[in-house]
Amino acid sequence: TACDGKPQPQPQPPAQPQPQPPAQPQPQPPAQPQPVRPQPTATRVPLLTPDHPLYRRLEGPDASDACAADSQCSRAGCRRDLCTAQRELMTTCEVIEKPAGWPADAACGCVEGRCRWWSTAPLPSGQPAPEDSTQCGDRRCAPPERCVAYYGIAGPSGPELRECVIPCSRGAANHGCPTGTKCVTIADGPGDVCR
Repeated sequence: TACDGKPQPQPQPPAQPQPQPPAQPQPQPPAQPQPVRPQPTATRVPLLTPDHPLYRRLEGPDASDACAADSQCSRAGCRRDLCTAQRELMTTCEVIEKPAGWPADAACGCVEGRCRWWSTAPLPSGQPAPEDSTQCGDRRCAPPERCVAYYGIAGPSGPELRECVIPCSRGAANHGCPTGTKCVTIADGPGDVCR
């Protein structure tokens, strides 16, 4: 009671904060479409036929190259000239000139369920490979030799070496090696070559 005999008012408990209504999600700007390479269509034409001299070198037919979309295909190999589904594949570092008439729109992608070089303007069927007359170190290579660039045992910290070699063709008779030679692998050198 208070001094005047009246009951003293009881203090009111502090007001409980009212729960806030859930925040309304802010409207998101419309998603920008990501650029997508076109999927295989009837306008895509494979650039290399199995009988083309560079088919095995540029498309890796021995590899598992099945695909359903362009994103499964990539350019692999030492000079990124191998179209394959196996990104980790490595090739020898041959100086390979693309066939005469190689179209500017050539792309590596999924065509007919395989990773292939394709274009809308195909090369003539069976077009021969160009003569390899590239200077290779201190000499020129004579067909069927190719100029191969590689790093020796020191790896990339050492010098780039160049050598005229005959690359092996796995699966061909005698691995594509001339009579009197055989296919050998030189791991810290030019790779699979005829010696």
